Amino acid sequence: MPANDNIDPDEPYQRAKKILNAYFSGRDGKPSEDHKGAITSLVTDLMHYCDAENFGKTDDDPHYLNFEEIFKTAEKNFQVQAKAMNSVREKATDTYIARFWEAAQNSGKASTPAPQPDLKVIETDPKLVKLLKDLADRQAVEAERLCERQAKETPSPLRHEQERDAQARKFEDEKQRYIR
Repeated sequence: MPANDNIDPDEPYQRAKKILNAYFSGRDGKPSEDHKGAITSLVTDLMHYCDAENFGKTDDDPHYLNFEEIFKTAEKNFQVQAKAMNSVREKATDTYIARFWEAAQNSGKASTPAPQPDLKVIETDPKLVKLLKDLADRQAVEAERLCERQAKETPSPLRHEQERDAQARKFEDEKQRYIR
């Protein structure tokens, strides 16, 4: 299947990096010193592997490993995955930039106002109103801390978006738990 189930653009890179590091463990060189040479060596060894596995098999054998065919399929899979991941990256980047500018505009002002609880639903219980107001204030501080931490990190729009979404879900679950 050509598409990557995980749309995290960093995952295939990290997986390839682990493979290259494992491949070069115990050797004199390191893949980080010569990326092109490291990848060439790995691909060459994969070609040798296919050749050895094909010993005694004909090209119509279902277990025959046609390296050129495998490479062309991998290239097509890469194109499909890259296109899907780039669209996710672009969407995440657009959202990240919008949130970054919003945070930057608010950074010179007093702290971001806390979201107010829906008072129409819970106006009959003043203790719950105060509890939810305090909860919203605390959550606003946590959200601001996350934004500040992410601003200091190397930009990773998709991961940052996932962290913010997870935090928003956690906040909503916590609010519902308090209301119950």
